[in-house]
Order: sequence, then C-alpha cells, then structure tokens
Amino acid sequence: MSVDVAKTFANVPKFAEDGSNYTIFSMRITLAIRAAKGSFALTRVPNPVQQDEVEKDEQLLNAIVSLLPDKVFRKFLKKDKTFVMLEALKAHYNIKSTASVAITEAHLFMIECKNDKHFDKTLDEIEQTKERLDDLGHAINDASYISAIVKATPKAFQSIIDSSTNTIDTYNLINPVAPRRLTPTMLLTALREGHSKHNLLNPKEDQVEAADVVVVDEVAEAVEVEVVTKAVRTANASVTIVAEKAITRKCALHLSAIKPTRLRQMRRA
Repeated sequence: MSVDVAKTFANVPKFAEDGSNYTIFSMRITLAIRAAKGSFALTRVPNPVQQDEVEKDEQLLNAIVSLLPDKVFRKFLKKDKTFVMLEALKAHYNIKSTASVAITEAHLFMIECKNDKHFDKTLDEIEQTKERLDDLGHAINDASYISAIVKATPKAFQSIIDSSTNTIDTYNLINPVAPRRLTPTMLLTALREGHSKHNLLNPKEDQVEAADVVVVDEVAEAVEVEVVTKAVRTANASVTIVAEKAITRKCALHLSAIKPTRLRQMRRA
C-alpha cells in the first residue's frame, strides 16, 4: 500500500530561517519519514539497485526541501539524498541549538521582578522562556521550573508560595495513599490570582505613579517658565542699554554740530 508522503509532512513546521526551531523540526521530520515508510533514509542513502527506495528517497527529499526557506536551501543545494541533507542540517544547526538551550536556560533563572505591580509580566516572561526551551527540544523538570518561579517572585508574594506548599503538605498528611505534588501550573495560577488581588487591594499605587508624573510635569513647566522669564528680562535689559547708548551718541553729535560762539552763549545764559 503506497503512502502519500505529502500528507505525512503536512504537520511538519516550516524551518526557521535562523534555524531556531531545528530541534522541533528534526523531530517532526523523523516522525514524518517513519510514517512515510522511509526509515532507511534516517541512517543511510537509498540502495541504487532498489528502485522503490530511490523513488521514496526522492519524494522524502522533495518534501523536506519544500519546508526550507530559500536562504537555507541555498546552503545545501548539492545535498541530493535525504540522509545527506539531514546530516548536513544537523551539522550546521544542532550546535547553534545547543548554544541556544544554554543561553535560554540561563535566562530562565535570571528573570526577576523589579516592580510588584507588574509581577504578571514577569510571570509571562517565565512562561515564554519555558516555551522557548520546549521549542528547542530541551525539557526541564518541574522542580527546576518551580525553582525559577520562586527565585523570580518578590517578597510581597512569597506568602502565596508558602500557602500553596502548605496546602499540598496538609492534603498529603490527610491522604497519604494518594499524595499530590505542587506543579508549576498550580503555582503560576496561584501567583496570578494573588497578584490580581494585590492590585485590587492596593489601587493607591496607581494613583501614586500618576501623581508622580503630574509633579514631574509641573516642575518641568515651572522651570520652563522661569527660564523664559529670565530670557525676557535679559533681552529687555539689553534693549535698554542699547537705547541709552544710542541717545548718548545722538546728544554728542548734536552738541558737536553747534558753533563754539553759540555754545558759549548758551553756557552764559
């Protein structure tokens, strides 16, 4: 029974131009190749004397190439066999994925909240970073994930963590036969609910922030007015000085134009 190779590759994501989704892409490609009854292509090139393998390999290679951006495909134009193409992609992008995993995991444990009011954004960043690790094919256990969450939680919400832990411990004491464990999802949900309540009970924080902005604007406006006033005064003073000098020069010229005899008569008078 023949297998429609195109359909088996329908759920494989497009390869990212920067190779950032290589791990997921590789896993999906492997599953698709197996589903297409072409497992041989995962370990070797097709046997040239077996026409069915040669044809299957061409179909698989065509399906893979259709998922590669032009920029990526240009690097591997001469890879004319599925196995050769897969090995080339692995050699080029697997190292980058390893580095990305290390950087992303380190970032997860460096996330911190600098403003209690915006703790929800910190939780968003934590979840997005975890998803990024999942996309890279790197799974971290629940204990490590919870450690990252706890580390990023500010003091204002530490009591929620304590309460969640105590609730689980109490339940397990009462039900030792069917114990439960605190999961990252449970903790994140509790922290988000606690953050929402915190903001509802502390609306003045928003008012303080708004008041700070108003004060800053008023101070800036006052400074601007003072600067303009000084500039106007300076300009007026300069105009007065220039006018006085002009009058003095005009008087001097007028006096110099009067004849000496007339000037003596004016002085005697």
